[in-house]
Amino acid sequence: MTHSLGLVGRSKLGLKLAGSFLVLVIILAMLAMFSIIESQRAMIDSVGTDSMHTAEFTAHALDVAIYQKYHELWSTGYDEQVQYFISTSNSEYDAMSDPQEYMDLIDSDWTDTPFDERTPFMEGIVANNVSVHLTETLTEHYLEEHGLSIYSRVALVNKYGAIISMTERTADFRQDDKVWWSQVVESGHYFGDAEVDPVTGTLGIRVCAKLIDPVGAFSGVIMAFLDLIAMAENSVYFVETYETTETHIVSSDGRLLFSNGVFQILEDVSHEDYYVGVTESSGYFIGYENDRERLFAYSHSLGYLRYDGGDWIIVVNHETSEVFADVRALTWKIVAVSVTSIGAAVVASGYFAVSLSRRIRVIAAAAGRFSVGDFGSSIESRSSDEIGELARSLNNMAGELQLLYGGLESKVQERTKELEQATKKLHLLGSITRHDALNQVTVILGWLEVIGETVDDKGTQERLKKIKEASLNLLKYMHFTGIYERVGTKRPEWIELGNAVSQSLFGLGPREFELRNVLSGVHVYGDLMLPKVFRNLADNSIAHGGEITSVSFTWREVPDGLLIVYEDDGVGIPGDMKEKIFGRIPKTGRKSLGLYLSREILSITGISIAETGEQGKGARFEMHVPEDHYRIGEAAPPAKEESETV
Repeated sequence: MTHSLGLVGRSKLGLKLAGSFLVLVIILAMLAMFSIIESQRAMIDSVGTDSMHTAEFTAHALDVAIYQKYHELWSTGYDEQVQYFISTSNSEYDAMSDPQEYMDLIDSDWTDTPFDERTPFMEGIVANNVSVHLTETLTEHYLEEHGLSIYSRVALVNKYGAIISMTERTADFRQDDKVWWSQVVESGHYFGDAEVDPVTGTLGIRVCAKLIDPVGAFSGVIMAFLDLIAMAENSVYFVETYETTETHIVSSDGRLLFSNGVFQILEDVSHEDYYVGVTESSGYFIGYENDRERLFAYSHSLGYLRYDGGDWIIVVNHETSEVFADVRALTWKIVAVSVTSIGAAVVASGYFAVSLSRRIRVIAAAAGRFSVGDFGSSIESRSSDEIGELARSLNNMAGELQLLYGGLESKVQERTKELEQATKKLHLLGSITRHDALNQVTVILGWLEVIGETVDDKGTQERLKKIKEASLNLLKYMHFTGIYERVGTKRPEWIELGNAVSQSLFGLGPREFELRNVLSGVHVYGDLMLPKVFRNLADNSIAHGGEITSVSFTWREVPDGLLIVYEDDGVGIPGDMKEKIFGRIPKTGRKSLGLYLSREILSITGISIAETGEQGKGARFEMHVPEDHYRIGEAAPPAKEESETV
């Protein structure tokens, strides 16, 4: 007798499947909410970090610009015309019976003259050839070529402290009684704090450079008053990321030095959030300005080379309503997509659970009847999927068992093979189901991209574009990681260290120091990025070693290999930092990972590196090369040295 079996009783399997899908839906909902919260937090961190880096870069750009103008001023002081003029002036003062009395007389008349007037003596100084030369090469050059009044005034002072050339009058004639005079004579340079020039009324800083005659004797000083506002405008021009972006420069005592908005010079802003919130060397926080919530990022001036930095803080800030507009719009889109996806998942999971459990229960009931010898019933199946094929296979098995009940053992083996095939199909069903589920997840992610294509609002499109640009930046970071992971993938080679040092230190920067290189003829089996290690060591000395005057690369053999020694005459490294400077996560306050990368490059061929110097006597890095990874050429005896100026 043939009959159909329907759904009987309550499906436990269906309940389990529905429960599993419900748990999955809840997990997806929780992940969606977590993603929203994290995206908001990540947006704050991302914009805050980017703005902090912008503030750091702006501070560095301003420091570099100030140092470059000092260096330009120093170079101008060694112009042949300037040197001849100052030498002539010194000779004239040397011939005076009492140059101090002469200077006092001139200075008295000079200081009694109002700042907006000039005596004939002053006019003569302003009109001399060197004064005209300084005006043309410094003051007028920047006005004509760049539209900036960088040098508000420049003056040349002889070794006695008397003004002998100037582009604008100064407050005093004699300068040897000023605080900065002894500093510049002793150290060779001077950088003042931000102040208002009493003569021109310009906010700026005084910079001075010591001049030396051809025989090495002190000959005078060239000084200038740099317009801080003009230099700041040039340095922060590119900072405007948002329409509400503003950049402030604030002194450490809370006076406003510059803003790219409307501002009052030296206004007291010590009560403002963007000053009160500054607690570290750099960082970011959310505060208020003019009753509007803003994201503030800041960085102190850290200096550049001989310039120790200004006594000010760079603050970059944006209104949070503009900064977080994108993430808020994205949040609502994520909520909408999540609700739609969860609803669709609930419906699909319920249908799938009911359908699958019903069909499996029908098959299970038929199998139960077959197990007790009732082969007269069959399973009704109209589907062509794996479960339908399983049902038809069971029907066929039942028919064959009924006809061929004899020879049970052989028939069992045949049916066992059929069951194995059916089982493989079930496994295939599971694989296909998992594959389809992954495809559906991919479709959901694709819809997020489609949302961007369906938005017509240009502002929203621009914000989505910025999100895409941020993702592309992430790919760049991943690309850098990939490059780093490939370090060492190329086969090491024998590298001649003398040339490696010279080539790696080429173009190191404006600082000059003596390089002692005795590595010529020494070959080391190392990674092709080995010269990068030498460059990193020199960069480290320049950045953190203070006023270094010499560095050296030497070598000596030890019982278990070769020691390559790098030394400088800087400030050295504290004992508790000797190992931390090589860390992947810097714990020294430094930003660079150069020493970490250097250790990684050396370790590829078994070379180790350690800092063994004494603080106060310079840094010393020892690189130990295994005994089978180096060779000494005949052209490189230990006593041979090569010196050059870098």
